[in-house]
Amino acid sequence: MAIALAAGLAGLAGLSGGAGAARAADGKAVYAAVCQACHQEAGKGAAGVAPPLKSAVVKATTAKTRDYVPLVVLNGLSGPIESEGLSFQTVMPPQGHLSDEEIAAVTHYVTQTLNGAKGAKVDAKAVAALRAGKAPSAADLRAMRSRP
Repeated sequence: MAIALAAGLAGLAGLSGGAGAARAADGKAVYAAVCQACHQEAGKGAAGVAPPLKSAVVKATTAKTRDYVPLVVLNGLSGPIESEGLSFQTVMPPQGHLSDEEIAAVTHYVTQTLNGAKGAKVDAKAVAALRAGKAPSAADLRAMRSRP
């Protein structure tokens, strides 16, 4: 896991500041640089490390609230969760260093590209509002998760 985390953190170098803002519209690139080391290619997850992001749980939760994914990206998520019949003890750090545009782009990639979710797209303005609001606790975020 240390190698995967180091690889993910190494990818952040190209996403902070100007270069990252220019690539913000490419959620797949943000995902590859920041999320893929733990959540794996195409969001398949890594047993015992990171839950799948291409999942019925994420799709059902996104159908209920568009705020779940960007809130997890902004605030991280620690503690026990279940996904696709597996249990995870998550330790995802906050990714608040990403720009609002990058978070909106990676949210679109996870919710709509990986999961085929329909509905309103999360834009940078919505992410900025979430960032400015009260940060939810890990328990709050877990409570948002829907079972398919």
